Amino acid sequence: MTPRIIATNYHVISEASRATAKLLTGDKSEYAIDGSVAINEDDDLALLQIGAGIEPADDPYLAVLVPRGRPLSVAGGEIRNEIGDTVYVAGNPEGLEGTFSQGIISAFRGTDYIQITAPISPGSSGGPVMNQRGDVIGVATLFSKEGQNLNFAVPVSRLVSLLGRVTNVRPLAPRTNNELRSLTPTSSPQPQPRTESLVSASDTLFVEATSRRTEGFHKEDSRSYRFYLNENARVKGVFSANGGRVYVQIVSAKGIYYSSGEISSDSFEKTLPAGTYTMEVALISPGAVGFSVQLTAIYDH
Repeated sequence: MTPRIIATNYHVISEASRATAKLLTGDKSEYAIDGSVAINEDDDLALLQIGAGIEPADDPYLAVLVPRGRPLSVAGGEIRNEIGDTVYVAGNPEGLEGTFSQGIISAFRGTDYIQITAPISPGSSGGPVMNQRGDVIGVATLFSKEGQNLNFAVPVSRLVSLLGRVTNVRPLAPRTNNELRSLTPTSSPQPQPRTESLVSASDTLFVEATSRRTEGFHKEDSRSYRFYLNENARVKGVFSANGGRVYVQIVSAKGIYYSSGEISSDSFEKTLPAGTYTMEVALISPGAVGFSVQLTAIYDH
């Protein structure tokens, strides 16, 4: 962003009390992070200020001898991103520093996310997503473990907006007091997970045999159930169906598919982040089926 302000994901530093930054220029020095200057938890973005000493040298000769950080350029509003455009992601996936990967823009999920095929793994969070000109168009933030090449970036416009709200530096501090937690006697009873009923329903689905499709996902007669998680939770579903093959999928309000699959009579469990979701139940093949479903959220803390 600037020589002393860098961008990352909020979840990268949310539990940190100190942090350092490194340059991928051959200079192995680590630069202390003074603290945060702007945070947007909803967009999972944070701007951090680096301590003095990382600025580029004014003297061209010294600039060659002692490389320093120079900000990447940010794509302006005049640059329009299109599905199919080539993109590049820089990061440290699984601790492999300086990894540079290539992919394309595969979709735009509203104004919240850019879906890309360039690989993202733990350690890639907060890395820049760049176009072919080298302009930053987004910040790598999450990926789906249940699919292939389902990776997402926060659009750079959210980052530019955050840069306009920079304040005085604030020291990094964990959201939870880990030191007090570590002093809890081992004999103390552990808190039990909290549960919350999300959906409890029973109904009948029917699709005529003359349907245009004899196989596949039929939404002509589907049922939708909306639920909300105010924090990350394990979502457990107990499902029973009689007389047909049923398809169940869970979709976030941002259009991200977290779970989908054919279920006849079973239970399933998925870990989902906080947010609003829709669970859809539909027939796979024409016919009739009666079903019931119980959906429960399990909060572990």
